[in-house]
Amino acid sequence: MSTETLKRTPLFAAHQELGAKFTGFAGWDMPVFYRSVIDEHKAVRNGVGLFDVSHMGEFFVRGQDTCRFLNHLLTQEFSAPAPGTGVYTHMLNPQGGVIDDLIVYKISATECLIIVNASRIEADWAWMKSQPTGFAFELEDRSPQYGIIAVQGPRAVEVSASIAAELPTVGRFRFTRLDIAGQEVFAARTGYTGEDGFEFIAPNETLPQLWKKLYAAAGKFTPFSACGLGARDSLRLEAAYPLWGHELDETITPIETNCSWVVKLQN
Repeated sequence: MSTETLKRTPLFAAHQELGAKFTGFAGWDMPVFYRSVIDEHKAVRNGVGLFDVSHMGEFFVRGQDTCRFLNHLLTQEFSAPAPGTGVYTHMLNPQGGVIDDLIVYKISATECLIIVNASRIEADWAWMKSQPTGFAFELEDRSPQYGIIAVQGPRAVEVSASIAAELPTVGRFRFTRLDIAGQEVFAARTGYTGEDGFEFIAPNETLPQLWKKLYAAAGKFTPFSACGLGARDSLRLEAAYPLWGHELDETITPIETNCSWVVKLQN
């Protein structure tokens, strides 16, 4: 795919200013590294790293049968978790293969936000829309309107507190909603690096301001680096986290990748 046809995140100009080296990934022109993958990996393990993961997809599910529909669709159970909880889960085909691995944020009993892998947005959407009717819900793809900034590392929570002082009180795999410049932003204590941190899921128009503030706060710590896809891959490999298209695909079941814990057989 030529660079002319690749999509760019709202933070593309910021990455250019930092001297990022870009690569095509899932139809996006994404930073693969800035200085070096090793330096960025070490920054996340020992200090803090800042990632643009705005290529990921965001689906909203709303309606009185939201949790029932997700129980039918995904491997985890969504009726019991309290609002404000994030749940890692898989979406399977009839053979048990993994269509995608996802995080679902439970906003309320009648509304959830689903984060999907960039390379699977179209496939996930088609699968969800093909599911049996009979559930009262609406499904909306807001991927073109949202992006995500991830702050990861031992100092990530301190950096995130520069956005909202209450964030250190948010528990692991919990989230809260913030008002930033009149826009609703989800601040979730999640990530895919094996470190503590937050992911800020925000409307596109808010992302540059959010990146600038987080970058300034993170720059007070050593080591710190903006991080690309290279470090994302090395960090998740070191943490033994599966990635769709590598350890997960539609021919591999969660059991075969030591992810049986995400499968609730009675839901």
